[in-house]
Amino acid sequence: MKAREYFKQIKREQIEIVQLQEKIDTAEASLLPKAIRYDLDKVQTSPEDPMYDVLAEVEEYKKEMLKRLHRLILRRIKAIRMLDQLSDTRQRQALFLYYLDPSLLTMEQVGEKMIYSEREAWRIHDAAMAKLEKLSVNGRQH
Repeated sequence: MKAREYFKQIKREQIEIVQLQEKIDTAEASLLPKAIRYDLDKVQTSPEDPMYDVLAEVEEYKKEMLKRLHRLILRRIKAIRMLDQLSDTRQRQALFLYYLDPSLLTMEQVGEKMIYSEREAWRIHDAAMAKLEKLSVNGRQH
């Protein structure tokens, strides 16, 4: 797999994990107001209450989240090793901020953090990717 695709895959996985966490949060929040019905002094779940189904759904989401996080951690370790091959600190920083920063920055935000324009940030990004591709073609492992 080419370096560019590898890094894009990491960014996609981070986005999917954020979306999965949002599903978990939404499902858990749906339990709070509906889960309990008050009948005078008795507190009980209603027979038609989907609480158990929602809890099972949340549990499945959490299992999926753990698998994805584990896979993402392994990919990020490999990506950081790839970045370590770059001698230009601006190139390392641009790729790290765009692909590996958990804030999921846009290239415009990367440029702002690096005190460059978005266009210059893209130029640095593209040069870094070209360098990584060249390194992998020349036989270095990434």
